[in-house]
Amino acid sequence: MSEEQQIGFKRVHFFKMFLTEEDWNDRHLFHIQKEELHVRQVHGKGIVQYYADELMVRQRPRAELAVDVLPGYLTDELGQDVILRERLTLTFTREEFYLPCTIYVLARFKLTPVNHIRFKDGRREHKYVEEQAEIVLLARPPEENESELARVRLSTDVYKVTDARDPYDPKDNEIDLRFRLASLVPMRLSQELKEMLLKGLRARRYHFQRIGGNKLLRPAATLGHNIAILEMLVDTDQLTPRGALALLDTLNAIDLSLSTIVGRDIDDPWSKERPDWQGFTKNCDIIRSLLSGSDPYRLGNLEQIASFMNKSNDLFSGMTSLYGNDSLVYYDGQEPMLAKTYPISDDWERVKVWSADFPEILYVDGLEWHLIDTLDMTNEADEKKFNFKIQKALDAWKTRQKLLYPDGTMVDDTGVAHEGGYSEYEIRGVVPDTHLAIIRMMDYARADYELEFIVNDQFAGVSQCIGHDRRCRWRNWPMVIPAWFVNDDVLRIKQIMTTAERDVNMFRYWFYQPLGY
Repeated sequence: MSEEQQIGFKRVHFFKMFLTEEDWNDRHLFHIQKEELHVRQVHGKGIVQYYADELMVRQRPRAELAVDVLPGYLTDELGQDVILRERLTLTFTREEFYLPCTIYVLARFKLTPVNHIRFKDGRREHKYVEEQAEIVLLARPPEENESELARVRLSTDVYKVTDARDPYDPKDNEIDLRFRLASLVPMRLSQELKEMLLKGLRARRYHFQRIGGNKLLRPAATLGHNIAILEMLVDTDQLTPRGALALLDTLNAIDLSLSTIVGRDIDDPWSKERPDWQGFTKNCDIIRSLLSGSDPYRLGNLEQIASFMNKSNDLFSGMTSLYGNDSLVYYDGQEPMLAKTYPISDDWERVKVWSADFPEILYVDGLEWHLIDTLDMTNEADEKKFNFKIQKALDAWKTRQKLLYPDGTMVDDTGVAHEGGYSEYEIRGVVPDTHLAIIRMMDYARADYELEFIVNDQFAGVSQCIGHDRRCRWRNWPMVIPAWFVNDDVLRIKQIMTTAERDVNMFRYWFYQPLGY
């Protein structure tokens, strides 16, 4: 901790006959120390990058043995402001450095007395102290309270310093900008601009995914996934205005990619004559021209660019209705764009220990799962309804258990079990293209096995029944069949034990689907 943090801040208290030069200096010192503390603790050390070229180190136009440092602003470790107001040229001299070596472009805070006056008695005093940015070339890394702007590894035969061809892998005699530190100064988007961006991204994601449902335009669905990533980025509330420009640039590139995909893969000579299509391409060109200007120009027109981007939302509707697959009814031979996996998250843990009657609706993983059917293993009518069978088992038996759930609830129930072979059953009234949760009430005393699920003759995944509990033995073990494999309104389920010397037991089944999500 610095000295002023240890002893606390002291404000000057003025009263009559109390006004000396020491008092005035203390007054200024108080405000300086408070401001520096705020910068240190809230914003931290680094370059404030409102524009892309703040304090940027670039090669000289004629590729000399020198570099230019562009104007900009940074804060140092003490919270002091280092402001370079004009472009500065730094020249590398062979005599000054022993080559080969790495030269660092460093910035530091400097106070310089200015506006000197001389009194009649010969004393000389300065009226002001000017805060300056001192930019130097040194053959050593930055020390305390110095900030690195760039570094260059000079070879013995160097004759010019240039910008790096690959910024992520600069070579000898190329400017290395990888170790510049950015400040944490928060320059986030306004709430209005954030909502404008989210509205445009959500609309695009919908249209791109529907257009991607067309087997000829499958890449559009991949572009829709990219838009979903951009949407999450905006939703973090960490996007700066410069970041928003980069996002809009990416979004415009995605729009142009869709234009290319439709023009290339759809055999429709009239598509480009449609008014909505012409409006869409014209809008893309306008946005591209607005994004091609300088940083100050683009930042000044940020909301206008976002507004033009949102105008394309309405233009997508015609394309979606013409080429899209809005109802998710697939063409002959077309594979649906549906999830092929569904990992069991920690949110299912409360389902595993649910001791009460299962409700009509379960809320798990942010989805509203609706109960579509139940199966009681020892109910003869249920066994016939689901066509339940145990095939090729080494042994099979019925069992009655009176066991505890982890919350202490005692439940008496009957079920079936088998060792080896497999069990199979049919579930009717299933909604296709939607996940199906199969929840099995089981005795958890003899677990630690894997149960393979085959759905309509397709391998759909493995349910890992990990662990065991010999005291509180009831569990409701979940397995979610991913939407990809839910391809009919009747599913034939085959459960195959893949772990040797283990038996699988079944008492009740509950079947849920997240309808309407």
